[in-house]
Amino acid sequence: MTSSIRKQLLVWLLIPLSTIAASSTFIAYNAAILLAREIYDKGLLNSADSVIARVRHKGGKVLVDLPPAAQSILKHNYRDTFFYQIYTMDGKRIAGDGTLPFDRGAVDFDKPHYSTRILNGKEVRVLTMLFPVASHFADETPDDDDDAESKPETLILEVAETRNARREIVTHIVVSVLLPQLILIICGGIAVWFGIKQGLYPLQQLSKVLASRSPTDLSPVSESTAPIEVRPLVGAINGLLKMLNDEIERERRFVANAAHQLRTPLAGLKTYADLALKMNEDPSVNSVLAQLHTGINRMSNLIIRLLTLARSEPGVASQAARQSIDLSEIVSSVTEDLVPLSIERKVDLGFESPPEAIFIDGDPVGLRELVTNIIENAVIYNHEGGKVTVRLSKLRSPSLSVEDNGPGIPANERELVFERFYRILRDGASGSGLGLSIVKEIANSHGAKVEVKDGSEGVGTCFTVTFPEINNGKR
Repeated sequence: MTSSIRKQLLVWLLIPLSTIAASSTFIAYNAAILLAREIYDKGLLNSADSVIARVRHKGGKVLVDLPPAAQSILKHNYRDTFFYQIYTMDGKRIAGDGTLPFDRGAVDFDKPHYSTRILNGKEVRVLTMLFPVASHFADETPDDDDDAESKPETLILEVAETRNARREIVTHIVVSVLLPQLILIICGGIAVWFGIKQGLYPLQQLSKVLASRSPTDLSPVSESTAPIEVRPLVGAINGLLKMLNDEIERERRFVANAAHQLRTPLAGLKTYADLALKMNEDPSVNSVLAQLHTGINRMSNLIIRLLTLARSEPGVASQAARQSIDLSEIVSSVTEDLVPLSIERKVDLGFESPPEAIFIDGDPVGLRELVTNIIENAVIYNHEGGKVTVRLSKLRSPSLSVEDNGPGIPANERELVFERFYRILRDGASGSGLGLSIVKEIANSHGAKVEVKDGSEGVGTCFTVTFPEINNGKR
């Protein structure tokens, strides 16, 4: 499973930030609840004192002079509803709204008692407290008909209000704490995202440098411009390039040595076979010697092709000296060398080229081998009296096309012909099955593209090799 460094760093940043934000919001929420409770509970106590101040005694009865105008003053805001009730100690209501259920268990003789109850499906904050009547009515003159001892000494007061304003202030506090943190997290995430992108820029540059290199460039990557954290990676890449370069050099030496060691004894065997054919007069022996001579020629040709293919491998080919060369000169020379073969096969071999030179960047030996194999295949696999046309052009990029009017190659075999030892035998023609494999390898090492299409008017085959341009044809 692939992973992104940028996403991992962003996640590891957002997790602690989100945890801090959630924790601070939780703390702020609880602190806001305590603050709102303290503020509004004090306001509710002040309302209770105001109600007590409006209690009057007249004619032996307790009256509460609390008109609507006074009740509106007791409301701290217009978002909550205010309730009050006055009870005797035995639970008899003597004044108030009558909608607030009386809770005898809420009575605390030592101090005012706060509680939360449900009224008409809404939560209300209730304050229950006792206040002495005697001290409060000390300035009143009782009526003659009233018995002073019949006055209640203590009354129970309950005042309540809904909790809308409390919730609003809690919400405001939480939002004022949470919103800046959310903005901070979002801005921090964006900053980290682009910051990491900028921080990974050296890796992107390193990737571009490696991607822009040709297969032949195995030189070390410069560590001078790489950040300290990336230098171990650059060092590892340079170590890998050095090992690859050493391995390719060993393979190059092996191919060179093998070519020398194999060609010498094969040349000797061929010479001795030719000599034996000339010296011997026995027809039966000459027949055996002729087959031996043919076998040696085929083995020699096969070994030469194998060594050529080995030299054409991308690793070994990368060691070959590259230079700016005239492609038309190479193609013209190869075509001229193959004229005797075309005469032997009774094939008309032609060459067409623009008057100006066509320069490409490549290995002259490898390119000569490529051109030779394509033209030779077209001549060998064509029928007697056939025609092969070699063309060079530079409409967009330098290209070589070799077209014949032979039997052609079926569409389902056009990719197979580039595989090693794959052969299409026709009219007794024989081959090693390596020629087009060599063509493919050399083309790949030069960054060229090989295509196989039908010939003109759908007859025969046309091989086209398209090469990359170099600085308008000049080095």
